[in-house]
Amino acid sequence: LLIGLWLSVRILHRSSPTSLPANRPAIRESHEIESPVTAGILRPTILLPKDWRAWDATRLNAVLAHETSHARRRDPALQFLSSLHCALLWISPATWLLHRAIVRTGEEISDEDAIAATPDRATYVEILLDFMQRGARANPVEVAMARYDQPKTRIRRILNATAGAHRA
Repeated sequence: LLIGLWLSVRILHRSSPTSLPANRPAIRESHEIESPVTAGILRPTILLPKDWRAWDATRLNAVLAHETSHARRRDPALQFLSSLHCALLWISPATWLLHRAIVRTGEEISDEDAIAATPDRATYVEILLDFMQRGARANPVEVAMARYDQPKTRIRRILNATAGAHRA
């Protein structure tokens, strides 16, 4: 847990500002990541890989919607606290199930926000699949943030879900 926190802080400090307008959260770029990630416990920051300028508007809008959703709900802080809870009460299976549910719910809500910013669910799945393929060479910090289930389960949920499934 402490190593992951140290790595994410190091990546944040080495990142540089982007030319994208950002009121909140901050948007930065890093050559140390392959896929977008939201990091920072006190001030969530969206980190984009260096190739973000080559993305089309649909991909960029989907990524920013997804990561802004994480930042707005303070998912990095919540996941850090949940991981700390797991570290302290590691022997209890309920602790690990709760952590998995927290991560899954955060990803599902952020997926829905990203889908709302794309033409359709299939387009978002294509974007997501590209980032999943990059995951094989990704930084452990970014991979750990979104890992909660098998990729095929997440893809099926996105394609088969009804719009706004998590909305009240």
